[in-house]
Amino acid sequence: MTTALSKHHQQTYDAMFQHPIAHNLHRGDVTAMLGALAEVTEEPNGNLKAVRNGQSLVLHASHDKNITAMDELMMIRHFLERSNAPVAAISEDTGHF
Repeated sequence: MTTALSKHHQQTYDAMFQHPIAHNLHRGDVTAMLGALAEVTEEPNGNLKAVRNGQSLVLHASHDKNITAMDELMMIRHFLERSNAPVAAISEDTGHF
């Protein structure tokens, strides 16, 4: 099964895998992208939990606007790899497959 992402979500996804990895990804953009790829819930303590294909990721609550910590960025990247989240980009000409 392939998941279609909006252009904005696709840009965030691509930034997660660029080399060198981006150090200023907006937390809201990453959360929205994860929501498009996985089931995301907010836990009572404010943490976000993403589950996809039996894999899970917990992002600790933060007041920071951007995700800048390399270990957190790598956790997200590894989650996407482990959960085998195939991505189908939307055609830029028509907005459809």
